[in-house]
Amino acid sequence: MIARLRSAARAAFHMERGMMVRPVAAVLCVAFLCVPVTKSLADDVPPTPPLHDIINSELAPPSGPGWPQASDAEFLRRISLDLNGMPPSADESRAFLNDADPAKREKLIDRLLASPLYARHMATTLDVMLMERRPNTHVPQDEWQAWLLKSVRDNKPWNVLARELMTADGDSPESRAAARFCLDRNAEPHVVTRDLGRIFFGRDMQCNQCHDSPIVSDFLQRDYHGLLAIASASYLVKKKVGDKEVTFLAERSPTDLSFESVFDKGNTHRTVARIPGMPSFTEPVLNPGEDYAIAPADGVRSVPKFSRRMMMAELATNGSNRAFNENIANRLWAMMLGRGLVHPLDMMHPDNPAASPKLLKQLGERFASSGFDMKQFLREIALSDVYQRPFDLSDDAVNHLPAAKLVHQSLVTEQDKIEVLARDAASQSSDADNTFSAAEVAMIPVAAETDAVRTQLVDAQKKVDDAQKALNDATATFNSRKTFAETLQQAVEPLNLASAALPENSELAATAKALAERSQKSMAEVPALEKAVAEKTAAVAPLNEALLTTRAAFDGARQKLQPLLETVRNEEAKVVAARAAMQEAQFAATSAKSRLLALERIAAAGEKKIAVDSTVEQTASYEASVLAANKEMTEYMPVVAARTTDMQTAEQAMTSATAAVSTAQEQVSRYRNASVTLDEAATALKKAQAALPGDEAMVSSVNTLLAKSNAAKESLKASEASLVSASQMSSAATGQMKAAQTALAEANVELKRRQDLVTQSNAALMQARESLSTARASYESAMETIPTDLSANFALSQLKPLTPEQMCWTVFKVTTVYDRYVATEAAELEKTAPLTDEQKNDAAALAARAAEIEQRVYDKLKGNIASYVQIYGGAPGQPQNDFYASPDQALFTSNGSAINSWVVPAGDNAAERIVKATDPRVAAEELYLGLLTRQPSEQEVAEVTAFLAARQDRSKAAQELAWGLVSSAEFRFNK
Repeated sequence: MIARLRSAARAAFHMERGMMVRPVAAVLCVAFLCVPVTKSLADDVPPTPPLHDIINSELAPPSGPGWPQASDAEFLRRISLDLNGMPPSADESRAFLNDADPAKREKLIDRLLASPLYARHMATTLDVMLMERRPNTHVPQDEWQAWLLKSVRDNKPWNVLARELMTADGDSPESRAAARFCLDRNAEPHVVTRDLGRIFFGRDMQCNQCHDSPIVSDFLQRDYHGLLAIASASYLVKKKVGDKEVTFLAERSPTDLSFESVFDKGNTHRTVARIPGMPSFTEPVLNPGEDYAIAPADGVRSVPKFSRRMMMAELATNGSNRAFNENIANRLWAMMLGRGLVHPLDMMHPDNPAASPKLLKQLGERFASSGFDMKQFLREIALSDVYQRPFDLSDDAVNHLPAAKLVHQSLVTEQDKIEVLARDAASQSSDADNTFSAAEVAMIPVAAETDAVRTQLVDAQKKVDDAQKALNDATATFNSRKTFAETLQQAVEPLNLASAALPENSELAATAKALAERSQKSMAEVPALEKAVAEKTAAVAPLNEALLTTRAAFDGARQKLQPLLETVRNEEAKVVAARAAMQEAQFAATSAKSRLLALERIAAAGEKKIAVDSTVEQTASYEASVLAANKEMTEYMPVVAARTTDMQTAEQAMTSATAAVSTAQEQVSRYRNASVTLDEAATALKKAQAALPGDEAMVSSVNTLLAKSNAAKESLKASEASLVSASQMSSAATGQMKAAQTALAEANVELKRRQDLVTQSNAALMQARESLSTARASYESAMETIPTDLSANFALSQLKPLTPEQMCWTVFKVTTVYDRYVATEAAELEKTAPLTDEQKNDAAALAARAAEIEQRVYDKLKGNIASYVQIYGGAPGQPQNDFYASPDQALFTSNGSAINSWVVPAGDNAAERIVKATDPRVAAEELYLGLLTRQPSEQEVAEVTAFLAARQDRSKAAQELAWGLVSSAEFRFNK
């Protein structure tokens, strides 16, 4: 409901680091050149950099400096879970988050490593790694756990602990717990062989029991049988200890193993004991019957004069075995970072390269040189930038991705050289294998002959031993019977004398008689027994002669075999060296290839990010252009409107002027016509007047016509003047009209230009947006693998599920159940065994008291672990580092009465603090700090506020909120 749900797993992709490695060699060279010549050579050697600096250098992100760091909250929860197996309390979280000390992370790491919880969590981690939650068949869990706990508290070096596991026989109290590794695997040779390879050397060679691996070219049948030759020497023996039957380990005298591949029947191979990465053991030559310090017998732990288990332990743990060193370094790395540099942890081979082969090698070397100090090694990992990187790919980190292109280009130039070296090394390894195979072929028939003679020698020795035993038994019987008969004979004479002296004592006489008869009978048996001794003595001699003959034949066969064995051993040493060189070269080649592919994806994603950013800028530019074009068009619209108005005004003026001209023309025409008509009428009247002189009416009409004609002429003049004026006005209106038309046309052209610009800008914007959408889709597609690529290279932190044990203790911690038990036990001890003032000032005494309190709390609460292991753990005897989700887990969280009871408001837990908080923001902070070790987001504060406001029962609401976070995906992971 409230918690951020996150993905439970990421795809496993093996990629070597993508980064720019600091030129360490150049730095060392410069340092050397700067040292005064008066210093000794020892002074010239620069100090070895801290391991966390080496880690940072080898796993620098592909962007160079500036890569983001995990937040304080993310780091706090992660480191607390990794080193103490449980998160901090809300108050501890608040104090750390508010602490401004720049060294607070380092101080926190040291504080967690000094806590008794570190020893408990580390012991549990080793338990799961070594025994994979197998049932306790022969060694009780408490005894085993106590041994691991003491080992961690004493900071026992890993190689010492591993040596004890490899060599313990369980026949003494000191070795009983360590013997569990073999005892609870029932010393089954193939089970022990597989787990020795997986757990101590990082190689799961299960399928190599029958053949070379068809999938992993580096997993060979001879490697498997080399370990099997060690494991098969051990077997279980039972004996009575008091009223109990106790099982312990015994060991046989070593023998060679012969094997053949199911794919190559008839081609026999032979091996003595050997461990990965090393030649076969050089074992002493012991004759049959001379190879045991304590010979096998019922209820007896046989002890050979030469122990392959002891030899394996020495060669594996003395710091010289690279596979052993790098395996544990890789496993401790995975404990802290969620996955190994090589992952899966038991698949260390060139086809599955480390994220950084160089770093893995350095980790193995530095861990061994530190004396296999696990605590110091974990501290250095925790101090590294690599460990403290964030889980999420932030925008700031994304902005650094384009820099991967430079790293990619630099690696491309090296790739061909690396691959050439790998091919050459593979060729040399193949040649060495061929030479070794030829030597083995020559040796095997001679070895078979030697085995046959050895069998004859063992048989001859057995016949001699049997005959000698029969002789010894016959001699003992003869001596015993003869001594008995002589003793009886010596007693008969004094007893007869006594009987003669006491004739009345019939009982004494009867006894003397019986003793005499018995003496005679015993003396009669002696010759036959003496004869049997002579016969058996005679039988031993030819058997001894046959034994000597067979021994001579065996010595001869062995002498014949010895140079062939030496040749095989010499060639095998070359094979081991060539194979190691090939492995290193192939590791580099496959790692570089994997890294190149990842860098190509990262660089491509970075370029696509640049393309997106560029397209965003272009789109923004086009958006600005559209706005500007629209603005210009909008701003020009009044000009067009004004010119349209001017055009309309000019049209109206033109219309008026045209009407005025038309009217004036009509008037001129009318007055001209009237004037002509009147003139014609006046002329006609004048003619009539001339014909009728004196006619006054005529004269008056003429005068009237003349007057009207003159008036018409005047009107004509006026009309003509008006026509001229109207024509002038019309001409002016025509000019205005043309000017308005021109101006309007120009305005329309400009408007059209601006409208076209808007259209073009919109089209360009649409295309830019389409390009942006395409670029974003391409970028998002390219980014799908980038978090996986970056996390595989440890540029991002892994999402790591809590183990069942961490889940159990984390629930106890966040519900304050654990702290309440601590307070109770501390108070009880203070009452029954209070510390003195001197002890209160003694760090060792305080540490011992803290460890005692932790043990008492553990003993009270450990019964709950089984439920979590059953629900969240893997199958017994299987690797326990895989995450899976199941309905049972959901049902357990949802319906488990224990969890529901633990989140009830009580003991100052988060639920109780929510109830007491009057401010919803404070309630949200207590909830998230208490259960997830971080401050809530604003959205989460709002959700908590709304949730509390909607419910009347605040106590019930607080319980539901706490349960919601405990059952969330975020709670189950180290995020």
